[in-house]
Amino acid sequence: MDTDWTGYVVGEQEMMMRKATSPHHTNPRSATLDFWRKTSTINEYRKIQYVRRKQTNIPTSSNHYKEEHLVIAQKLAAMEKRRVGTRFLDHEITEKDMAKPLLVSIKDSCALM
Repeated sequence: MDTDWTGYVVGEQEMMMRKATSPHHTNPRSATLDFWRKTSTINEYRKIQYVRRKQTNIPTSSNHYKEEHLVIAQKLAAMEKRRVGTRFLDHEITEKDMAKPLLVSIKDSCALM
């Protein structure tokens, strides 16, 4: 079953994450790239492709890029805390969110589940 992603808005942080992780997504048939294609405009996806091609052959062990990679890793770690599948929550996790497992909370709030 193919989900219609019309109306999905890619936030600034999510676009930065896509650009930062794009060199690791080289399989054109991957579910991640398919999701990115469906939720990005043509120009946004071209920017992701450009960054991926530019970064693919640059060694990441160089001290020249160390600070940049630490910033990216920190941002990705912060986003991972809010990830549900391939989507991200719009807010930080609070104590209220931790009261129930996240999927149970989502089921309670969603009429379709």
